Amino acid sequence: MKKLYLIDISSFIFRAYYAIRPLSAKDGTPVNAVFGVISMMQKLIQTHKPDHLIVCYDRPDKGFRHEIFPEYKANRSEPPEDLVPQFELINEFIRTYPIKGVDKKGYEADDVIASLVEKYKNEKDMSIYIVSSDKDLMQLVGENVFMYDTMKDKTLKTEDVKAKFGVLPERVVDVQSLCGDASDNIPGVLGVGPKTASKLINDHGDLEGVLANIDKIKGKLAEKLEAGKKNALLSKKLVTLVRDLDLELDWDTMGLQEPQEQELNEFYTKLGFKRFITSATETRKTVPAVKKARFELIDSINKLEKVVQEIKDSKPKFLAFDTETDALDSLNTQLVGISFCTRKDLAYYVPLNHKEGNNLDIKSVLERLKPVLEDKEIPKVGQNAKFDHNVFSQYGVQVTPIAHDTMLGSYLIDPQSQHNLDFLADKYLGIETIKFKDLVGRGQTFADVDIKLATDYAAEDSWVVYSLVEKIIDELKKNDLNGVYATIEMPLVPVLAKMEQQGVLVDQGFLDELNEEFASRLNILEKDIYSLAGEEFNINSPKQLAVILFEKLELPVIKKTKTGYSTDVDVLSELARQHALPEKLLKYRSLTKLLSTYVVQLKNLINPKTDRVHTNFNQAIVATGRLSSKEPNLQNIPIKTDEGKRIRQAFIAPEGHVLFSVDYSQIELRLLAAFSQDPNLLDAYKKNQDIHSRTASHIFGMSIEEVDSTHRSIGKTINFGVIYGQSAFGLAKQLGVPQKEAKRFIEGFYTEFARVKEYKEEVLNQARENGFVTTHLGRRRYLPEITSRNHLSRQNAERMAFNTVFQGSAADLIKKAMIEIHDKLIKDGLKTKMILQVHDELLFEVPEDELQIVQKFIPEIMEGAFELDVALKVTCNSGKTWAEAH
Repeated sequence: MKKLYLIDISSFIFRAYYAIRPLSAKDGTPVNAVFGVISMMQKLIQTHKPDHLIVCYDRPDKGFRHEIFPEYKANRSEPPEDLVPQFELINEFIRTYPIKGVDKKGYEADDVIASLVEKYKNEKDMSIYIVSSDKDLMQLVGENVFMYDTMKDKTLKTEDVKAKFGVLPERVVDVQSLCGDASDNIPGVLGVGPKTASKLINDHGDLEGVLANIDKIKGKLAEKLEAGKKNALLSKKLVTLVRDLDLELDWDTMGLQEPQEQELNEFYTKLGFKRFITSATETRKTVPAVKKARFELIDSINKLEKVVQEIKDSKPKFLAFDTETDALDSLNTQLVGISFCTRKDLAYYVPLNHKEGNNLDIKSVLERLKPVLEDKEIPKVGQNAKFDHNVFSQYGVQVTPIAHDTMLGSYLIDPQSQHNLDFLADKYLGIETIKFKDLVGRGQTFADVDIKLATDYAAEDSWVVYSLVEKIIDELKKNDLNGVYATIEMPLVPVLAKMEQQGVLVDQGFLDELNEEFASRLNILEKDIYSLAGEEFNINSPKQLAVILFEKLELPVIKKTKTGYSTDVDVLSELARQHALPEKLLKYRSLTKLLSTYVVQLKNLINPKTDRVHTNFNQAIVATGRLSSKEPNLQNIPIKTDEGKRIRQAFIAPEGHVLFSVDYSQIELRLLAAFSQDPNLLDAYKKNQDIHSRTASHIFGMSIEEVDSTHRSIGKTINFGVIYGQSAFGLAKQLGVPQKEAKRFIEGFYTEFARVKEYKEEVLNQARENGFVTTHLGRRRYLPEITSRNHLSRQNAERMAFNTVFQGSAADLIKKAMIEIHDKLIKDGLKTKMILQVHDELLFEVPEDELQIVQKFIPEIMEGAFELDVALKVTCNSGKTWAEAH
């Protein structure tokens, strides 16, 4: 039997994207979907050995279905921003292999597949396999036409289609015409689900038969069918696949060719896909490999003393250092060993706490190393040095100065790349490092590692850091990034370390009360949900919930996923306008998340030695430069809800202290005014007008005095929507207004603040020319898709480009203020501690007798961190809890 495989590449791409963890190429381009697609294609080819193989593409332009029904697929969300740049890379792989790819202007991949099936399905000795999980293609299944789902490794035949839809494949379109498809915005008949639709088709033959016999159908169903006649016929036009496209293909051009190994290997090397590279072809490394140093074990205090004396005498340019620990919590772990390097040909390891072998006494080791680690004349360098700084702080050693951090340098050079040491060693030194996972087994820690193996691994880490530093520094200078590196990111390391060490006090008794309160409210909500549903079910099961909502209550299907009906937040929010149950479900989910994520987790994260939680601030994750935090993640506590305020109430000041909160007001809009120099924005801030009210007054044609809270809220949404590059579709969805109205709002903003539109185009033009955008202090974000021919890719990059200017500048601003405040607190000998940074807010733990002092200078520093011709403003408050101070 000849085998023709037709691949719906969109199905492959999205499945691969969600199945594979985030990966990046050396240049920072995300590649997880590319990796997944290549894996799936290779497995398909190797396992099924197709004679002929065609990849079928969707076109980016709108087709004939949009002409029939402009709202077709209107509720499809845009692809994730890190998926967009991967489309062209996947196309490049397909061309390089080479595999034949086909599309047709005005039509979708499904129509291409349908036309190829129609052309070849009657060939003798031929089997056709449609490689997809898309149910729309099930209408094509027949005697020698099958669907193959790669993820489930399952081949669907006629009987499988009938089991799913209740009808044979040729009648699938009739079922879909009646029940519609929320994922493609196909209307169907309101209130008719799949079970009802299949019964109607089996009773009356096809859609036309159903509509011709409405008078014979009883009750509300007949009313629904009568009201939905027009939509049903429209839906049939939309779901019926075109089977007669002229694709200008012949059988020979569809044959699967031998892979072009050399070209593929070059492609794999470019993306860092070592596992795909074939040994038959030599591949060129990006950089020539650096010769590794000698790694020595320090197995006696005498040897340590000699090495330390050599360091003191030589006053090295850098001292690279690293700690090995038995846990990832830098403030609640034990030192297992220390490595360091001060020259390119030699690095050392000192074992302290291995389960077997000759460990040195920790106290004796630190007595000898402390003078060197605290010597201000010897610059220290590390990889994620804040972690090691915190570890040493537990043992009374304050590493200073931390002059360089290879992770932070890499992050600035390309924030969307990888920054781990293994990746950087390969990228800059051309070497493959010893991997942690190869030494430490499941359930083990570094303390279980043999000392000889530990020496090679740990000393290598310090040597790699030492070898990287100057390369990273050169790259920073070459890209004009040394300023933000030297004045913001590096000085921030000890600031964040101090904040993490200090932590914030938590009221454990209050958390217990909150636990009981939330659990009681959840119990009441649970009973309300069961009452509204008319039965008990597993509320946390999307499948069971979908049955209640869409089959029992017959609420309209809003969106579908690969596994069934969606019951996500957007769906429930829309359904809440029609029924009380979805609204209760939203409250239940929100409260459940707050209970598990914050109330329970906060209690589990309290350090028993300090009664405080010590969050971990990460400088090298968010591409805009903003800080993130974890364990706990304090960035996501709801700001506006009563429950969010209740959680903030658990963060308290110790006896004799208060919490003092300082929060930037409308910082991104103030930066927009300063950067764009829009006269109306500048005028609004000069007159101290409320900018949201001013926008609303223009949009609605009223005076500022007439603007009420509803109008102001719309003005606020529009203002931030412009900065975030929100489309009319997105704004309409957020405001709950028609798309035309949202478009009018956006145009109204640009009419009032015309210079903003000009400035935005200037930013985008510079991004197109340079390939990146910069913040006020010169931080960069690369956007290779800004010139993409793919409309979605380009549009997504444009949104990120404009938004990064403001989010990134706001991140630089608050970091600069944090450094200045930290330095002043030390200089003035104050006991006030900076303990949290969340978005545009700083939180301080202040002795009551210092409150008047800090109330004066902290706002002054924050408002004066940037010299702009728009005044920066902060709001301040204090209290015994974070809720009172916020």
